[in-house]
Amino acid sequence: MRQLIGKIPIKGQVVIEEVYLSEQIRCNECQKTAPIGVEVVRVQKEGKSKRVLKRTFYCRAHAGEYESRAQGEG
Repeated sequence: MRQLIGKIPIKGQVVIEEVYLSEQIRCNECQKTAPIGVEVVRVQKEGKSKRVLKRTFYCRAHAGEYESRAQGEG
């Protein structure tokens, strides 16, 4: 299961980070496996298509900044 939380613009409308709530991830920070975590996908828009530049995973403890920015709180 993967659910979109929000999108964070990085370089205008060309590069964005899509933040998803995901199941069974391994955190890039603490290297622990978590049943629920956050997946951050950096994509570059090319016309109507998108190209994945980077994909990272975080447990809920390390994903606070991404979650708040994606929901427009930061």
